[in-house]
Amino acid sequence: MKHWKGILVLAMLLGIGSAVMFGRSRLLPEEPATEETTQRVLVPFASEDVRVLHFIYSSGGSFGLFRQGIDPAAPIAATELDEDGRQWVLRDPLGAPAEQDAVEALLAVLQHLQAHNAVSVSDPERDESAFGLMPPELVLRIEGTFGERVLSFGRKHEVTGRRYVQPEGAGKVFLIDESDYKKVAEARDQLRSKRPLSFDPRDVVSVLVLDPYKDPLQISRVQAENGASAAGWEMVVDGERLEADTHLVERELELLTHIEVERFIAPGELPLQAFGLHLPRLILQLRLAKPRLPGVEWSDATNIILHFAEGPALKLPSPDEGDASRELNLYYFRQVGDPWIYPIARPIYRGWLQPAPHFRVRRPFERLSLPAVRAVEMVHAQRGRISISRSGESWQADTRSADSRQPLKNAVVTTWLESLSRLHVLSYLSKATATAERLGLTEPWLHVTVSFDGKEAPLEVLVGDPVPAADAPLDTETPVADGIAPGPPRFAELRGPETPKGLVVLGGAELDVLIAGMANVAEFEQVNDSPR
Repeated sequence: MKHWKGILVLAMLLGIGSAVMFGRSRLLPEEPATEETTQRVLVPFASEDVRVLHFIYSSGGSFGLFRQGIDPAAPIAATELDEDGRQWVLRDPLGAPAEQDAVEALLAVLQHLQAHNAVSVSDPERDESAFGLMPPELVLRIEGTFGERVLSFGRKHEVTGRRYVQPEGAGKVFLIDESDYKKVAEARDQLRSKRPLSFDPRDVVSVLVLDPYKDPLQISRVQAENGASAAGWEMVVDGERLEADTHLVERELELLTHIEVERFIAPGELPLQAFGLHLPRLILQLRLAKPRLPGVEWSDATNIILHFAEGPALKLPSPDEGDASRELNLYYFRQVGDPWIYPIARPIYRGWLQPAPHFRVRRPFERLSLPAVRAVEMVHAQRGRISISRSGESWQADTRSADSRQPLKNAVVTTWLESLSRLHVLSYLSKATATAERLGLTEPWLHVTVSFDGKEAPLEVLVGDPVPAADAPLDTETPVADGIAPGPPRFAELRGPETPKGLVVLGGAELDVLIAGMANVAEFEQVNDSPR
């Protein structure tokens, strides 16, 4: 009897369990019992034909990006884009660069998005709310030369863990892997480039440097006669127009495009005061020759205004570690017109904080017309004098002890002139704190005079006393032969037409090369009136 009672109880339990499962299945959208399909969710498209991606979240936020070179507000034209136009940029902040590889990876996911099952939505007992599609968790719009594709992502299926998705106009709801959904839903953090400054340094025509501790400094490209921008740069210091160092300016501009941010701090997360950006340590205004986004008209299309600050250390939640906090570095910047704030690991902007003379041309004789050189004289305090001149295409040494002129090898003279054109200025000196008398320039240690055809005034380089070791700037550009200690940097004065004038410091190694090179051209002769 007990045996039959046990069987009866077991049957009752099985019946109750079946009823519960049947009732639950009536509440959930069913997955078909048929074999899983390998159907693609989207009609096939080519990634190069996509022009716009737009994400709309159920939380109310949105995120978009588009190909550079198109107007995101205009209809998508079925036209080929040039090489620049293939780059992806963000809608907000407008024109911020996207991570190109991440965009291509996302497009590949969408192209191959596989549906494991298809569920019909024609049953009147089921509406879209059953799939979490009223409203959807996420809507993705894909626009291109092919038209528009729209995907609405619903909730997760409670049994399989897969995600409901409905292509617009399909009349079906598909189930996709949750991992594929996450690649789309979490794309915002992956698609935004960690290098937020997007501009071509070649397009910059002027830089305004605003340092609260110095006078404003304007550095501009030299304008050619036809109005176009030339390769060189110039600046105005104390009312005087001076040649700027092209290599240095363009290197500093290039460094800005390589600023890599630690993370993105959303608008309103903390006030500007928290980062020290209410009183910037540096403001840079870059003016561009053409808009950053061709076809998109906006007020700051040709201006980039950057604020940099060295603020206090902050602890903010890390997006990669949930609620875990970590201390941010002390350097921050923002761009006017962009509400986001960017912490950076290194103060890569500090080159712009240097005094104005730092930006002056460092190779003042680089553009000398060597074929126009007519004569050269070098007078050295200890070694004596060398004087050479050109007659036609030939060079000869001019000596005071003989009437005849000694012919010289043209190639050796040319090599020396090239070494003069490479002479490197380590630093410029302020006229307010330095004088020729104090620097040993009234009786120079070395005096080089270069005369030119068609010019009355010669180029002169007067070299004076050594710079005290404690004050000597570091020479990192001049190669030094092994085992040979270069001479010390020395004070010097530059004089002459079409070259920077003023008091400078020249590297000892380059002066050694200049003197040794002239000794290869001709022999020094002792003279009674040589300098000290």
